[in-house]
Amino acid sequence: MAFTGYEIHDISFAKAGDLTKDYRLQMSPGQRKGGFFGQAAVKALLAQENCVGMRYYYGLDKDGKQVLVLVGTDASENDLVGEGNFCMEVAIPCPDRCGANNILNS
Repeated sequence: MAFTGYEIHDISFAKAGDLTKDYRLQMSPGQRKGGFFGQAAVKALLAQENCVGMRYYYGLDKDGKQVLVLVGTDASENDLVGEGNFCMEVAIPCPDRCGANNILNS
């Protein structure tokens, strides 16, 4: 199979709330609940040549906190790595920047 860029990923907020609640219940103090990536950064990642979507990888920063690494992906399901491509991680973490309490973060 190949990626098309039109795969369906949506779930209900109730289901998403259950998933994030289960994560929060098992997380250790000081762990991140999530992070923010600005639209310009996400659009630039998706605008890379041959990009049909993005893949994420879990990583650990220098303080041992979990992060997401985002990379563009082509229709053949390959990560767009190497010369002329880029990936992202420098998310603005939650906490401290979580926004108002809602079903996903509290």
